[in-house]
Amino acid sequence: KRDRLRVRMMRSYARIDSGHVAELFETDGDISSLFNPAMQWVDVTTVEPAPGVGWSYDGQDFTAKALPPTVTLTELKAGFCVAIDAAADAAYIAIGGPSPGRLAEYRQANDDAIAFKAANYSGDVPPTIGCWMQATGWTAQQACDDVLATAAAWNTALVFIRSARLLGKSSVNAAPTAAAAKDAADTATANIHGVLTGL
Repeated sequence: KRDRLRVRMMRSYARIDSGHVAELFETDGDISSLFNPAMQWVDVTTVEPAPGVGWSYDGQDFTAKALPPTVTLTELKAGFCVAIDAAADAAYIAIGGPSPGRLAEYRQANDDAIAFKAANYSGDVPPTIGCWMQATGWTAQQACDDVLATAAAWNTALVFIRSARLLGKSSVNAAPTAAAAKDAADTATANIHGVLTGL
């Protein structure tokens, strides 16, 4: 009989921290004497529905913790495709420079090198080739051939990155499950990174 009376006297309390339920506690004692007085405890014995950890409290009412939105497979795939594009963009920057101006510079140097080689490395040395001669100490032909070789490697890398990006996104979109989509995205990203290590 005494135990049954004790159960009836138990009360439930929620500790509030920054407007949210931080923990729940049950006692038949004086809550204010059990903990630091600075702690905020609210008697929730009769609150229905009973609040849980993470619920918000505005000083009067409790609100259930919002559940994270459910992500559909289509949304998950879209996110993976965005990540693949981002990996490709980072790779393009790594091999081609951080700006459109740098890309234009590389293209101009390649065009000049093609023309200079077609002229059998004779005549005036294009400025884009001449500055590379000065920077390296090479001859005009050596500088020209190096620009052409670098451009060829760069173009090959662009093709591989494009292929890995498009085929990877296709595999992601065709995946039947979230796990398969993630595997496809991971493979595509690894293939893109592999292009950089091969340069």
